[in-house]
Amino acid sequence: MNAPEKKRPFQFSLRGLFIFTAIVSLVMAVLVVPWLSSKQRQLQDRCMDNVHLLILAIQGYHDARGCFPPAYIPDANGRPMHSWRAPVLPYMCWVSLYDAYNFGEPWNGPNNRALTEMPLYYRCPAADNDDPYTTSYVAVVGDETLWPGSRGVKVEEITDGLSNTIALLELADSDIHWTEPRDLTFDEAVAAFEGRPGAPKLEDHPGGVVVGFADGSVKVLSREFLRKHGKAMLTRAGGEKIPWPE
Repeated sequence: MNAPEKKRPFQFSLRGLFIFTAIVSLVMAVLVVPWLSSKQRQLQDRCMDNVHLLILAIQGYHDARGCFPPAYIPDANGRPMHSWRAPVLPYMCWVSLYDAYNFGEPWNGPNNRALTEMPLYYRCPAADNDDPYTTSYVAVVGDETLWPGSRGVKVEEITDGLSNTIALLELADSDIHWTEPRDLTFDEAVAAFEGRPGAPKLEDHPGGVVVGFADGSVKVLSREFLRKHGKAMLTRAGGEKIPWPE
C-alpha cells in the first residue's frame, strides 16, 4: 500500500495569488486612498491659507506705504539686493525677525545668512524639499505684472482689477531661499503655464494649482485654465477679460 501523501502546510496557487492581490487592492482603495486624498486636501487648504496670509501682508504694506512692495530692493548699482519677503515681515507680525534682518548688507551677508527663522507661511506644508529655508511662493516679475521690479505698484495702476491679477504662484521643489531676491520672470511663468520642456514646475494639488490674486482671493485652477488664461491674469492693465467658471 502506498503511503498517504503528506499535505503541505501552506501552498499558493496562481489563482489564489490573484485573489489575494485583488483583496489587498480593494482594501487599499476603500481605506488608504480616501485617507490619502483627505490628507492631500488638508495640505491644499493649508497652502491656500499661507498664500492668503502673504497677500494680506503685501496689502498691509500698501496700506502703510501707498504701494505694493517692490519685487526686490536694489543695491547702488541696481542689482537685486533684498527680496520683497523681507520688508513685509512686520505685516505678518514677525517684527522681531524684521528687526534682526540687516538691510545694509546683501540678503546672504553674514548677519542675514545667520538668521535661522523663516515664517511658516513662506513654505507649502506639502513641500518635500530638504532645505527648510526655501520658499514655495513666488512673485512674477515683469513690466506688465504686479511686480515690475524695484518699483512698487499702486492699486490704481491695476486696471484689470485686483481679482483678475495674479499676485503669487506656488513652485514645486523650489530652490529659492526665502530672503533671496529671486522669483519668476514673466516669460518663465508663461512657460510654466504652457508646460514647456525645462520650464519651472508649478505645484500640483488635488484640485489643481494654487494661485493667489491681488485682492487676497486664492483659487485652485486647472492646468488647462492656466494654459489658456494664465498670461492674461499676469498683466495688471492688459484689458483682458477672464472667463471665470461659475
